[in-house]
Amino acid sequence: MYLLIISGIVLIAAGICLIAAGILQCRRKMAAEAEYLPADAEVTAINKKYTVHLWHFIPIIGREYSPQLLFRTEEGMDVKTALPYCKAMSSVYKDCLYAFENGNTIPIRYDQYSPQTCYYGSQRGFRLREAAYKFVAASIIILIGIVLIYFHFHI
Repeated sequence: MYLLIISGIVLIAAGICLIAAGILQCRRKMAAEAEYLPADAEVTAINKKYTVHLWHFIPIIGREYSPQLLFRTEEGMDVKTALPYCKAMSSVYKDCLYAFENGNTIPIRYDQYSPQTCYYGSQRGFRLREAAYKFVAASIIILIGIVLIYFHFHI
């Protein structure tokens, strides 16, 4: 008899928890990345791979690139790592096309406790998008909960 109202309350609570988790996760990751140390890394090679993506159920074969980097930490340790793969047609690749050539030096930020973890450019927009996606999903869940409660009282 009270199944709709209980389900609605559970969905609203789950949506609120999802929003809170998204905000906390975004703030925690942005605070951790703010403590990353800057370094200049030399691009030593470009890793290439072919991938297949579906676009409107049509398989598209594309290339992805990942620059291999060599940099020195503040402690003087040489680190060889690679950035995550990016698609050849993505805005990241277009922005970094000339920076990713062999022998170029690019500015990166790395984790002092795990120097293999590094990134190029700013991750702020990516982290804010992660939180925004969780907010949109949570809003839909909350709306479904409100509709269930509405139907409970109007059936």
